[in-house]
Amino acid sequence: MRLFNTVLAGILATFIGSTGFAVTKPFEGQTLKVLSFRDNHADAVKKSLAQFEKISGAKVKLDLIAMSTVATKTMTDQMAGGSYDLYTVDEPFIPQLSPFFIPLEQWPKNNLVAAKEMDLSHYLPAAVNGTKYQGKVWGLPVNSNVYMYIYRSDLFENPKEQAAFKKQFGYNLKVPTTVKEFKDVAGFFTRPPKMYGFAPFTKKSEGTTVEAIWALSTHGVQIFDDNLNVVMDQKKAAEAFQFYIDMMKFAPRGAKSWHHSERMAAYRKGKIAQIMTWPGFLKGLENPRKSRVVGLSKWGVPPAGENGQAAPVAGTWALAIPKSSQKKDLAAAFAQWWGSYTFGRTLVPSGMNPARRDLLSDKDLVKENPWFAGITANFEKAVVRPRFPEYRKVSDKISIHFTNCIVGKDSPQEAVKKLHKDLVALSMSIKAKRAN
Repeated sequence: MRLFNTVLAGILATFIGSTGFAVTKPFEGQTLKVLSFRDNHADAVKKSLAQFEKISGAKVKLDLIAMSTVATKTMTDQMAGGSYDLYTVDEPFIPQLSPFFIPLEQWPKNNLVAAKEMDLSHYLPAAVNGTKYQGKVWGLPVNSNVYMYIYRSDLFENPKEQAAFKKQFGYNLKVPTTVKEFKDVAGFFTRPPKMYGFAPFTKKSEGTTVEAIWALSTHGVQIFDDNLNVVMDQKKAAEAFQFYIDMMKFAPRGAKSWHHSERMAAYRKGKIAQIMTWPGFLKGLENPRKSRVVGLSKWGVPPAGENGQAAPVAGTWALAIPKSSQKKDLAAAFAQWWGSYTFGRTLVPSGMNPARRDLLSDKDLVKENPWFAGITANFEKAVVRPRFPEYRKVSDKISIHFTNCIVGKDSPQEAVKKLHKDLVALSMSIKAKRAN
């Protein structure tokens, strides 16, 4: 019997070492509740749950809700005692929600995923940094969201278009590296009602905050310093808002109330020549049943302002285990399965955009997902949203005043002045509460 157990252990160790996963079912009969956002990435995970359930013996209840409501749902659920064992968290909300979570270093160990697979050196450094707050990592990064520049290669590489652009602007048609070139390209390809050069995000939400931070960072504007002091250069900020207003001239009619669904639908229909968007939407561009631009898109990094920089905004989502969970072992096992290389290779074809460098550089995966190189390149230049517990209040102020500017309620100068005033007041209020 002892000899049999020794041989069995050796076989099991070999299997784990070669596949990354054990053959036992250590969580037989348990049910895990997970809260996540609804997109191609999460849909890919949901379609693959049977794989995890087979090796773990557990059942997984994966609730998918609108991305914009995940942080609020997480907070309200935790305030009510916590009904979920695992949450997905967008990086700017980690400081606010971290008191509810256990740090990654305290996650339970398990034998379902080989330890070497989960070394954080396999992940994009910027994605890992997005999960950090006060020196600790509060979750496992799984979704490498970054605001990328995407363009129609068939238009940019068309000899007739190139010749016409060169004649009009005096330089070669190419991926824009400056905001001036970005405007030139947008104006050149704006040919109503069939083609436009810009697809804005204008629906008041976290999406407009991202647009504003992209525009501000592109023009070299920093909103806060590390001590929560407002350091926003109002002149440069007004220039950034004016830049966005100028770009709106090259957007379709009705674009003053666009969310992701409207802008990506316009791109899929072939009506948009260039767009700033998240990689989670790129898989949908290659679906011939829904897209007229299959195989026609390429990527680049966003253009830079005269005194600014390329500013792809990072939006890493991480899996976090709450202190309230009674199934932390199972939650850790599922999160590590989700974030592993082995099963990541099976999830990517269904629409997952990984945060792992080894998946993003996998030759077979890159062949089918050429934008993976773009994710890596954009993360190297990524900027992050303000990181402190009160971020939501800041986001609301930015979104309100940026939206008011877009719809013409305020001029760029008026919008920036009001935003600056509100942020200073908010900063003082936050500091006063912290002092007490």
